[in-house]
Amino acid sequence: MSAGDSSRQSIAMPRFLQVWGLCIFSLQRCFVGIASRDAPDIVWTTLSANVSGSMPLGNGRVGVNAFSTKNNEVELWLSHTDAFDHFSNLVKVGHIVVKVNASVPDATFKVSYFSSNMTISFQMGLVLTHVWVDATSPVVRVESSGGEHSVQVELHRWKRFAEVDVDNVTDGIAWHHRIEPKSSPVWENDLKLEGLTDLMKSMSNPLDNITFGGFVNISTGARLQGHLALSAPPSNSHKVAIAIDACKSHSVDSFLKGLRTQALAKGDRAAHNSAWAAFHFRSFINVSSSTDPDNATLANAAPRVTLMDRIARSLFSAMSNSSHAIKFQNFGIFSALPAPHEDERDWGACQWFQNIRLPYYQMLASGDFESMKSLFKYYYDALAVSQTRTSKWFPNAPPGAAFFPEIMSQYGTYPQVWGPNSSAKVPDLPSNTYIRYHREGGLELSHLALNWLDHTGDWEYFEQFMLPQITAYVGYYAHFPRDPATGVLDIFPAQALETYQCPDIPPKRETCVTGPMPEIAGLRRVLPRLLALRTPANRTVGSSSDRALWSNLLQHLPLLPVGPATPWQLEVDKPPLSGPAEARLPTRFKTSSASGQAASQVLLPGMKFQDVAINTENPELYAVHPFQMVGLFANQSLGEATYRHRRFRANTNWAQDLMEAALLGLPGTESAVMLAERWADPVVSGYRFPIFQAGVGCTGPCTDHSGVSTAGLRYMLLQSNLEGEKVDPNTIVLFPSWPCRDWAVHFRLHAPGRTVLSGFYDGAGKLARFQVTPPHRRADVRFHACVKEVELAGEDTQLFI
Repeated sequence: MSAGDSSRQSIAMPRFLQVWGLCIFSLQRCFVGIASRDAPDIVWTTLSANVSGSMPLGNGRVGVNAFSTKNNEVELWLSHTDAFDHFSNLVKVGHIVVKVNASVPDATFKVSYFSSNMTISFQMGLVLTHVWVDATSPVVRVESSGGEHSVQVELHRWKRFAEVDVDNVTDGIAWHHRIEPKSSPVWENDLKLEGLTDLMKSMSNPLDNITFGGFVNISTGARLQGHLALSAPPSNSHKVAIAIDACKSHSVDSFLKGLRTQALAKGDRAAHNSAWAAFHFRSFINVSSSTDPDNATLANAAPRVTLMDRIARSLFSAMSNSSHAIKFQNFGIFSALPAPHEDERDWGACQWFQNIRLPYYQMLASGDFESMKSLFKYYYDALAVSQTRTSKWFPNAPPGAAFFPEIMSQYGTYPQVWGPNSSAKVPDLPSNTYIRYHREGGLELSHLALNWLDHTGDWEYFEQFMLPQITAYVGYYAHFPRDPATGVLDIFPAQALETYQCPDIPPKRETCVTGPMPEIAGLRRVLPRLLALRTPANRTVGSSSDRALWSNLLQHLPLLPVGPATPWQLEVDKPPLSGPAEARLPTRFKTSSASGQAASQVLLPGMKFQDVAINTENPELYAVHPFQMVGLFANQSLGEATYRHRRFRANTNWAQDLMEAALLGLPGTESAVMLAERWADPVVSGYRFPIFQAGVGCTGPCTDHSGVSTAGLRYMLLQSNLEGEKVDPNTIVLFPSWPCRDWAVHFRLHAPGRTVLSGFYDGAGKLARFQVTPPHRRADVRFHACVKEVELAGEDTQLFI
C-alpha cells in the first residue's frame, strides 16, 4: 500500500494529536500551562558544522533534522519510522538543501526552536524561513518570507543515493527506494537459523514491497533544473512542500502519485498549530523555583527541567504514530551522524526491550495513550514467530505460549550475530549469554498494557491486540516444573536480566539463577490482575482453561526473594571488558561495597544466584520498577533498604535509580537532585541540541536517558495505588516524592479511570486551582505532606489538609 493506494490513507492527522481535536487552539492564549509560541525554547546564533548540529521535528511518522552550515542554506535530513532497507535497518529517506538567496545580502543569522508547535525558524538576513513537519499530512513544509529572495531546492546525495531511483517528473523532484519481493534475504535467513522455516509457508517476507521516498514542489513558479533541483524566481515569499512516505506499496506509480498529491495540497498551518496546542494542553508539567527555596541549585535547575521534559515528550510522540516501536539507538528517526555514517546506529538493526520500553512509561501520566500503541503493535506483529519458536523449543508449553527475545528483529527473530547456537542441544540457545535466558520482557509488556487499560478503558483494542499477547507470555511460564520439595514453580534455567547470567551449556544450578526476581515479581503482578479483570459487560477474560492455568501458576508462585543484606563484591567477566573491575565501570556507575549493612533484610536478584555480576542492572529492584510490588503503598521499608543497598548506583542512560527513588516515596530533594543532574548532562560530542545527551552504553544519543527522566518526573508528582497483589486504581497520591520547598509546579496529568488532575503547587504548601475530572474522583486523591492547603478551581472555599 502507498500514499496513493485507496486501501490506506497517509497521515490525515497523527493519532497522538487527534485526541482533543482542533478546538483547543483557542485555549492556548488563556491557559498558562501551555508555553507561548511567541517564545522559542532554544536559540542559536552560529552555524552548525554538520547534521550533528541539527534540530529535530516530527509528526508521528515523518521526521526531519534541520540545520544550517551556510548563512543562506537550510539543510534537511528526512526520515520516516517505517523506512527500512533490505537488511531491516532504519535509514534516512533523503537529504534536501533549500538555498535562500536574498536580493539584499545580510549576514544576520539566528535559528530558533519552538516545541509548542514543533517549528524551527531560520532568520537569515531579512528573510525568515519556517520549517515544520505538518501535523495534518506527511509533508515537511518550508516557508520563507521577508525581503525579496529567490529559492533553490536540491536533492543532495547521501549514503543511500546509489540505491535510489530519481523519477522523471515535470513539476517537482521525486525519488524512491523499493525492496522488490524476494530481494531481501535476511528474514528467510533468520527463520532458517532458528529452525522456523515452516513459517515461510504461512507468512510473507515483511520487508517485501517496502517503498520509501519523497516528492518536492515549490508553489511559486518553480523551474526544473535537471531532475535534482528546483528554483523559483525572486519574490517576497515562497512555499516548499516535501512529501515523505514509507510503506508497503505494490505499485511505484501509485506511491509517487500519492506523494505528488500530498505535496501539491495546500498546507494549513493553523491546523498544525492547533494540533500541537491540543497535545500540550492534554498534559504539561511546568516546574519553577519556589519563592523561598532551601536548595538554590535545585531552584536554578527548574527551568531546564521544564524545557527538557517538554521537548522529550514531544519528540517521543513525534515518532510513535507507527506500528514500529521507537528506535532507541541514536534517538530514533532523529539520528544525526554526519555523512557517510547517517544510517549507522549503536547495536545494529534490532530492538532491545529493556531500552525501547523506557519512553513509554511517561505516556500514561501524559495521556499519550495512542502513542503507546506503537510498542504494543510492534510485539503483536511478532507474536506468531514467538509462538512458533516457543512450541518448538518447549513442546510441553501450553498451545499458544510465547516469549520474545530481549534483542529482537522487527519480525520476531533473534539477531543473526547473536542468534541460536547450532552447537547447543535443547533448545537452540542463543550463543550470547547476555540474552540467553533473558525473557521477562513479555511480563513487563503485559503489566504496561494492563496499566494502559486502567487508564483508557479501551477494551476493544486491548482484547484484539494485548490480551492474546498477555495470555501467550504468561503461558510460557507454565512449562517450568514444580520443585518437588516445596511445590513452587521452579524457574530454571534462568538469568536475572543481563547482570546474573547462565553461561554453561548444559545449564548448571551453581552458575545460573533459579527464580529470578523480575520473573517472580512480574508474574505476581500480572496474574492477579488478569484474574480480576472484568469487561464492561462484567464478564471475565480468558477461556476456562486459560483461567485454570493462571490460577494454578499463581498458587505455585514463589514469594519475592528476600534475604540478609551483605556487602557486595563486584566481579565482572573479562570479555568484552578489561582492566580492574572498578575501572571498567563508567564514572557514574558506582558499586556499593559497604552500603546496606544496617539493613537486616533486602530483596534479592533471585531465589538462588551466583554472585558474579556481568552487567550493571539491579534486578532485585524490578519489584519496585516496573512491577510496583514494592513501593510507596506496599513494603516500603523493605524497598528502601534494598535501594540503599543496591549493588550499582547510576544516574545515566537506562539506569532506573530515579524512577525507583520516586516510586519508593523517598525524600523529594533526593529525587529532584537526580532529575536535575540527568537533565544537566552534556550532549554527545559534536552535537548541539540539548536532548541529544550522552549516555553510558551508547556512542550516540539514546532515548533511554530522557525516557527515565520523563518517567521519573511523573512518578515524583503522581502515583496510583497498586496494593500488594490486588490492583486498586481508586487511590491517587500527589507529590509522593517532591521537593516541597524548592520547586513550584503547574501540572495537568492523567490517572487510571480516565481521570485528569490539574493545579498549581506554589512550593510553600498551597495547591491552588486544583481540579479533578470526573469530579467524583476528587475523593480518591491523597496528598503528600508537601500540601497543607488546597484551593479548588472555581471555588472560594479552601480545604486544609
